[in-house]
Amino acid sequence: QTDFARQQESELRQGLSGLGIWIWVVASVVLLLVLGLAVFFANRITAPLRKLRGAANQLIQDQFHKPAEKSIEVEGKPDRFTENKDEVKTLTEVFQKMESVIRERTELLESSNRQLDQASRAKGMYLTNMSHELRTPLNAIIGFAEVLLESAKEEPLSDYQIDRLSRILKSGQHLLELINSLLNLSKIEAGQMQIFNSEFQLENLLQEVMGSLEPLLQEKSLQHELVFHSETPIKLYSDSGKVRQVLINLLGNAIKFTESGGHIKVSSIHDVNGVSIEIQDTGCGITVDQQQQIFEVFHQVNSSGTLKGTGLGLALVQSLMKLLGGSVSLKSNYGKGSTFTLYFPASSRLRHES
Repeated sequence: QTDFARQQESELRQGLSGLGIWIWVVASVVLLLVLGLAVFFANRITAPLRKLRGAANQLIQDQFHKPAEKSIEVEGKPDRFTENKDEVKTLTEVFQKMESVIRERTELLESSNRQLDQASRAKGMYLTNMSHELRTPLNAIIGFAEVLLESAKEEPLSDYQIDRLSRILKSGQHLLELINSLLNLSKIEAGQMQIFNSEFQLENLLQEVMGSLEPLLQEKSLQHELVFHSETPIKLYSDSGKVRQVLINLLGNAIKFTESGGHIKVSSIHDVNGVSIEIQDTGCGITVDQQQQIFEVFHQVNSSGTLKGTGLGLALVQSLMKLLGGSVSLKSNYGKGSTFTLYFPASSRLRHES
């Protein structure tokens, strides 16, 4: 029995020894798996932090064009907890630097904007003062020319003298128009242009403007017509003086760029959304490229299709229409003619007169 017991004890010890080996192997495998998962998840956490830190550093260094790296190789295997703390600390420092840079640049931009505003106001004041200084002697020149031409009825002048006086008067009036346009643009930019709204009949205003331009139309033998698509008169609540100025500028251009014998048509169209005034001519037209620039200050198109002149008229038209709450648009076929459309929304208190 003693030998049998010893044999059983020996077999039991061998079994326990083998079981211990298996337990150790399994524990080792599990430990390796846990370590592997820990490394994997640590990389998943720290890699985005590194990328974010790198992107923030690039932002501070103005490297906006450089994309963030898609992958980062890790050298060695440092303690993950310590590494995460370092990454968060570094990232915090980077963002603090970035915040400081953004604050400095914001202050710089605000300072630049203030300087630009001051320069713009100074320019506006200078143009306003110069315009007033120029208009005083210019009005005197125009007045003397008108008096001399009027006196020619009592004391006949030669044809040469009348021609020269007429040129002086015409040139003075043209220069005065340019000065007034420049002054108006300066006022609009400075926010000093005043609007005096009143109720007026649109058809009467259109007839008045066309009548004032009748000599220019006859001089070039231009056919012209007024078309009203509304059965009843239309009353518009706006600044009639500003609307008249816009119409004169657009019709003046139409007359200027339409060859003798051409045709100019002015029509008003009314619907529930508002009223439109179309000024159509058979002039030289405007190319597509130039249509993008035509309303910019100091751009103008002549009959040869090239930009020249001061180009204040259309820029003033657009500025005035915006000030009145309306808009101006252009459709043109080069070599065939152009159509400018003035639009006044229903908010202008447009209504029919019964």
